[in-house]
Amino acid sequence: MHDFYFVKRKFSVVDNIKTECIVVQSRQQKIEMAQKKIDDYRSWLQTTCISDMHLNKLWISTGDNRIYQLDIQTKTLTTAFITEGACYGFALFDGGFAIIVLSKTDYDLSEWQIKLFTRSGVLKGELADKTEKNLLKTPKYLQSNANEDILYSSDSGTNSVIAINSRGHVLFVFTSTSMFAPGSLAVDLEGNIYVACDQGVLQIHKDGEKSRLVLKLKDNKPGVQAVFFDRKHNCLVVLKDSKTASVFRFVDCIKNVSNASDFNKQE
Repeated sequence: MHDFYFVKRKFSVVDNIKTECIVVQSRQQKIEMAQKKIDDYRSWLQTTCISDMHLNKLWISTGDNRIYQLDIQTKTLTTAFITEGACYGFALFDGGFAIIVLSKTDYDLSEWQIKLFTRSGVLKGELADKTEKNLLKTPKYLQSNANEDILYSSDSGTNSVIAINSRGHVLFVFTSTSMFAPGSLAVDLEGNIYVACDQGVLQIHKDGEKSRLVLKLKDNKPGVQAVFFDRKHNCLVVLKDSKTASVFRFVDCIKNVSNASDFNKQE
């Protein structure tokens, strides 16, 4: 069972020692904190959070080369495992983790890879090796479907959302003039994808051929920061900034998107 959490940064100075605290907030507004010296952790610029309520654990990716684990009960933050490059988006996939890893190189090689790990952090392989060459330009977010056998990546460099199965085959590459700067992703129980972008929240049909803008921002409003689909309560959680989360509940006519007639064909 997975729940919605988002992570914020908070700084404090005690006895001239600057520390950084992460504040993990759930849908029930319960706040958990774990504190470390600033030198121990890099700044939390790119944060992705995965929860497993059966284990009372959170796994957090922050844009450095480590995946962190937070014990919800003890509020203890530890390094779960270390990778060879900077970790960005990650998701539960194929019995373990799929992680976007950025490895800088001086050679004409793809710097972005989707790497597969076990839950204990053992590298299983690279999913990107089986995809088209240089398919990933600037991906920073990942999400999987309910069965954890299809992986979705948003790529702001190509303004696209890519779907890949566990065998490494590309199912579709979605692009649209209604989607600019795609970021955070969410997937409902029917396999439809929700994308946070500059225009608001775009819903992509599970086949990757149709889409619609389910939440449109007003003119001159900044883009949506993050989205999360609560599969248990059938609602969409949207973050416009680090302080406010809005919850949108879906009625049956919107939920049953497979038969909806107001989808737009891929542009």
